[in-house]
Amino acid sequence: MDQSAVGWRPDDAGPPIRLTALCEITALLSTCSDVVAGLRDGTVLRWLGAQADGAQTVRSATGSAVRSLAWLSGGGVGRLLVGDGSPHLDLLVLGDSFRGEYRCGQNLRWGFAAEDLVVGVNDRRDQLFTWRIDDPETPVAGVSVGRLTGHSIQDVAMLAQPVNLA
Repeated sequence: MDQSAVGWRPDDAGPPIRLTALCEITALLSTCSDVVAGLRDGTVLRWLGAQADGAQTVRSATGSAVRSLAWLSGGGVGRLLVGDGSPHLDLLVLGDSFRGEYRCGQNLRWGFAAEDLVVGVNDRRDQLFTWRIDDPETPVAGVSVGRLTGHSIQDVAMLAQPVNLA
């Protein structure tokens, strides 16, 4: 990626949409209506309705490149999980000044989210940690994937488990 992201609306024959930032885009996320970008300087931007003009700053520069963005939509409030190599994952509530942290004793490269669970991968990509959504202080579990497999973590896929209401 560079300082811009280009996209097309599937139902529109118009020209491509070009979203630009002041520095390199290092993480990108598309929600149902918006586009969110994490930048090399730690800034997080949001384009409402993917409109090229008027990006909102969701988080100011921190000095650490954003490495992952994940969307949490439960509870009727849009929340964004940001991984940037810090010893925590930032939880930002869009349209609010609230900021939470899912803390860990190690620097976290990536964060992933589901309705009831947050997952983080450490900077060395050899350990995976999980938190309950409502308990960000310490992970409830950790797995040394590198020790078990001899390989680093390349990606994480969170699969929904069907609920049996019987």
